Amino acid sequence: MAVKYCTGKRSPASNTRRMAHTTNTVSSRSSDAFPYQQNLAVQQLLQSNSAHSSNAVGTVSRRSSLPPNLHSAPADPRAVVDTADTRASGYLASASIFSFLDSMMLGMSMSTASSTSYQAYLDRFDLPEQQGARFRNRFSGTTYATSNEAQQQELESLSTRYENLQAYLDGGIRYLSNNTSALTIGGCRDRCSANPGWGAWTCSERSARAIALCPPFWSATAGEQATMIVHELAHMRYQIRNHNAGNARQRGSNPECYASYIADLFGFSSYSNQCPRV
Repeated sequence: MAVKYCTGKRSPASNTRRMAHTTNTVSSRSSDAFPYQQNLAVQQLLQSNSAHSSNAVGTVSRRSSLPPNLHSAPADPRAVVDTADTRASGYLASASIFSFLDSMMLGMSMSTASSTSYQAYLDRFDLPEQQGARFRNRFSGTTYATSNEAQQQELESLSTRYENLQAYLDGGIRYLSNNTSALTIGGCRDRCSANPGWGAWTCSERSARAIALCPPFWSATAGEQATMIVHELAHMRYQIRNHNAGNARQRGSNPECYASYIADLFGFSSYSNQCPRV
């Protein structure tokens, strides 16, 4: 049975992948010639251009229902959603790139000390879980002899997951402004007013392809709006049904950890506090 899931309580204040070329470029350089600070420089560039990236497609379905000046929405809610949708696509493309870069760096025994993205991975997903004398990639189930190998493979798997989320988003999402009226999304039925802290909600079905936007969505920051979308995409694309964060395995199946990783990568707060730092 499908279960509905939301972007929950507000946090306290606080691509077709182009990896073949990237792999060849990085592999041809030593760690001295390719300091990891370049990761940070590229991150700053993506930060300033994420909403306008050519890779940030984003597709808001024509079947979306976004009436102006209703449910706390502004006079032009479609423009807000278009921007948030496109920004989410850009963030997902960037997250895929950076997690893949971190995987390559670990594989080449290069330092990750200055990598914001690697620290975000540790803070939100934690280290791979240990099973006996081996270490498990939570995203594929494969075990490895060392934690370093498992981390390398997890980051590559995470890169693929972010790429998949971007492709799912770019396939079209129906956005529905909601408050007191009950909505049906997939096999789920609910309304925002039943849970005032929700920023958005959806159903844990890959075929759902719809996100209900609650009143807090409209007053959230641009970054928060984008991470709400990422959170709900993870519920749908990977059919995730909970927000548990008590251990490493649970964090790998927590949609907010995917969203909070992106918030950490770009230096802002995610809307939800459902994946606290380790």
